[in-house]
Amino acid sequence: MVTRPSLGHFVATRADLLRGCEALFEVVKSGAVKVDIGQVYPLADAAKAHIALEARQTTGSTILKI
Repeated sequence: MVTRPSLGHFVATRADLLRGCEALFEVVKSGAVKVDIGQVYPLADAAKAHIALEARQTTGSTILKI
């Protein structure tokens, strides 16, 4: 049997999760890691966003905005 690790393999407690999230966001805020936002959809167009994702018509992150 072959498996892959999931978040539960690395985060045992909520405190561990919060510490990891804080560290991740600090790295992103510092600019060391760039988040590629490929497209932004209004929340009202969430169905269109899902269609584009399913059709593999997106790159980077897809954001739904209120």
